[in-house]
Amino acid sequence: MKKICENCGKEFTCTHNEKCWCVNFVISRELSLYLKEKFNDCLCSECLAQHITNAKEILRNKN
Repeated sequence: MKKICENCGKEFTCTHNEKCWCVNFVISRELSLYLKEKFNDCLCSECLAQHITNAKEILRNKN
């Protein structure tokens, strides 16, 4: 399924199942909850990776 990243606007493919590319990412529970609050849908691989890399800073500054 084609989707548009809510963070950057890039089009990407999401299979929305256990075979999707995103299952290869390790996301903390706290970051996962933050992403669910901030975005209504999936992010592209680049934006998801960027959020994971910057998770500590993002979560520290979210309030």
